[in-house]
Amino acid sequence: MKHWQFGGIKGKLLVGLGSMLGFTALVAITGVWWIMKLERVNDEAVDAGLTVERQIKEWHRLTRANTLRTLLLLKTNDPVLEKEVRVEIDETVKKVNGILRKLDAALHDDPIVETFSAATERRLQYQKIRADAFQAKKAGDEREVSRIIEQELMYAQNSFQAAVQQLSDEQVAHMQELVASNNAQSERARFIVAVSTSIAFVLALLFWLVAHKRSREVERSLNHQLSESTELQQAILDSANFSIISTDINGVIRLFNNGAHRMLGYSASELFARHTPDLLHDETEMAERARQLSLELGQPVKAGFEALVARARGGLADEREWTYIRKDGSRLPVMVSVTALRDEQLALTGFLCVAYDLIERKRVENMKNEFISTVSHELRTPLTSIRGSLGLIFGGVGGELPEAVKNLVGIAKSNCERLIRLINDMLDSEKIESGKMRLDLQVIDLRPLIQQVLAANEGFAGQYGATLRLLAPDAPLQVRIDGDRMIQVLTNLLSNAVKFTPAGGVVEVRVSRVAQGVRVEVVDSGPGIPQEFRGRIFQKFSQADSSDTRQKGGTGLGLNISKALIEKMGGSIGFNSTLGTGTTFFFEIPEWQSPVPQLQPFRAKADSFQPRILVCEDDPDVARLISMMLAKAGFEAEMAYSAEQALACLAQGSYDAVTVDLKLPGQNGIAFISALRDNESTRKLPVVVVSALAEEGRLEFNHKPLTVSDWLQKPIDEDLLVLSVRRAVAGIQAGKPRILHVQADLDIQRIVAAVAQDFANFTSAATLHEARALLREQPFDLVLLDLGPGKESSWDLVEDIDALDPRPPVIVFSPSDTELTEDKRAEAVLLKARTSSMELLSTIQRILQIPADPPVVPNP
Repeated sequence: MKHWQFGGIKGKLLVGLGSMLGFTALVAITGVWWIMKLERVNDEAVDAGLTVERQIKEWHRLTRANTLRTLLLLKTNDPVLEKEVRVEIDETVKKVNGILRKLDAALHDDPIVETFSAATERRLQYQKIRADAFQAKKAGDEREVSRIIEQELMYAQNSFQAAVQQLSDEQVAHMQELVASNNAQSERARFIVAVSTSIAFVLALLFWLVAHKRSREVERSLNHQLSESTELQQAILDSANFSIISTDINGVIRLFNNGAHRMLGYSASELFARHTPDLLHDETEMAERARQLSLELGQPVKAGFEALVARARGGLADEREWTYIRKDGSRLPVMVSVTALRDEQLALTGFLCVAYDLIERKRVENMKNEFISTVSHELRTPLTSIRGSLGLIFGGVGGELPEAVKNLVGIAKSNCERLIRLINDMLDSEKIESGKMRLDLQVIDLRPLIQQVLAANEGFAGQYGATLRLLAPDAPLQVRIDGDRMIQVLTNLLSNAVKFTPAGGVVEVRVSRVAQGVRVEVVDSGPGIPQEFRGRIFQKFSQADSSDTRQKGGTGLGLNISKALIEKMGGSIGFNSTLGTGTTFFFEIPEWQSPVPQLQPFRAKADSFQPRILVCEDDPDVARLISMMLAKAGFEAEMAYSAEQALACLAQGSYDAVTVDLKLPGQNGIAFISALRDNESTRKLPVVVVSALAEEGRLEFNHKPLTVSDWLQKPIDEDLLVLSVRRAVAGIQAGKPRILHVQADLDIQRIVAAVAQDFANFTSAATLHEARALLREQPFDLVLLDLGPGKESSWDLVEDIDALDPRPPVIVFSPSDTELTEDKRAEAVLLKARTSSMELLSTIQRILQIPADPPVVPNP
């Protein structure tokens, strides 16, 4: 606004000055125009006088010539010559008459007209005399004729010359008078111009003085405003609660605000002109960041200041967490935003680093994590007992229930499931938002999974009077997904469709192949989705009507979670809806092309055999519930309420598997599993984790050389529990070979394990260090060594394998032909780019001497 006012004042000054100069120019131009006009009139008058004089002289010349011709005519007697002279005289007379007419027109109303008229009368007299002369000649008096002619010619000449002289004098006098008059007017005009110019100059000078004074006032006002603005900016910089540090392009500090002083303990004078990374940053952190940026940007980035500004220098946004080192040596976590500074020509002039303290934020995050952990364990654990007990009672484990009691138990069971879904949705939403959601991607056939979901939701659909229907091709549809999470997505979509389908309606699940992979559609015949709600349907806590929560139930998190899960599994999700007709939710998942063997079903060895399972659970209610679920499925279950009790039970008896809760009194679950693997008698014992902290435990477990058969999240799903325990027991009962797979990529580990899971048990190691630890602690029947880039050659592990007794065979997965020269040190060397899953499977079976069709545990 201030700048606009300044521009307005300047504009007014310029307009005023321009107006004054324009007035001056107008006065001067007007005066000059009058002078030129008067001079032009004067010149025209002179030219007119000169023209009359020329006409008179021409008349004089022609008259004289005519007189001479007349004389010649009177003197000659030659008829022919006389005829020619008469013709010339007539032509001359015509010309003289023409001149007279021009002079009459030019000298009309002029003072010289009288003189000229007298000359005209004289011309008429001359014509009469000429007639007398011709008469005398006719009479034969030659002497008289000559006298008359000579006398009159002389008189006419003298009279004419006198008249012409008089006429010329009068014309010259008239022209001089006219020129004098014009000169006088020209002088007056010049005087007016001079006076006007002087006045205009004085006005311009006065105006300039006023404008200059006003300009100085405006300048002082602007300087004052600029000073105030600078002071305000400095006050803002000094009072900001975050650090603001500005550097030149080389990292030399040029600005260091009070926020940076309060945060770091340095004063501006101490760090001004110092190089930024020298004192404020951790060298190890800068070196690691330089390595990351080198990989990300595809060009080497030096450790130090360049690691801090490389992205900003390239025009990219850069905001990340760093560690600042205070003056007292203490370390401070900060979020730093780095921005490039450029001039008007967009040339780089420096960098601006804005940082704010993360201590409070991390404290809040820790509080939130503690709260979530409490919710996960303290709510899920009692809910597990409630859910399981209600399920067993409702299923008739305590005997047949009266109809009224069964209805009440059903209501309690239904609301317990609803509460569990609410807690799970809230926790899942937090995991997705924080990036802690981990997926166990496996290649599975989608059709059986969908059939399982439909069977599980038939009772729910029956409550709303809806029917579930599956339309899918018979051919296998293999996709690489997290089965549990896909069940969660399908259950959510089916739940929504059932709730909004009128009683007696049908909810269809349609499965088809598309160009992008496999497409799954859930189609209802409900009222459709309102237009105003469609744009936010996948947002958190979104519902078309707040009354939906009471009428239909739910938190508004389901679709948001479903979208995040589908996208994390490499797919996409969307919907089509028509008001009054219904809605179709669909998702597409890439189809997996490699064939995957199916898991053989669990079969007991004999009628009298019951696998013996140890349930290690600190909550007695949950322990009894798990035991009842396992007993119902044909297992023999015993309970231990701590790691110490479990170790005592294992020392006294033999078990086929153990379930473990990670949150145990005394020794936690991870430590307990480590103890099992350290003991020779329990090293191969299958472990199934059943815990509210299963996801967190899996993350921690990935960094430890331990084996776990499965991870189950509380509240417990009975079918999932039984399936997982059966898998674990089936693996140990079948006497499957144990394979150590050395591979850093978790997805590749899972794919290879899925390919050979029917006849082998896989243990994975992400590093050579983990592999060496596993080889020292456990025997393996084969080592699958997946070579990759690293500081330590993967071939070095073969030397450790050679020292083992017995030595397991080695299969090497090589990324290039250059490694094939080492084939004498391994039983097989396979090139990654040329080896299919079936070729790998065949190679493993050949080396382990396993038949192509692995034996199945016999039926009882």
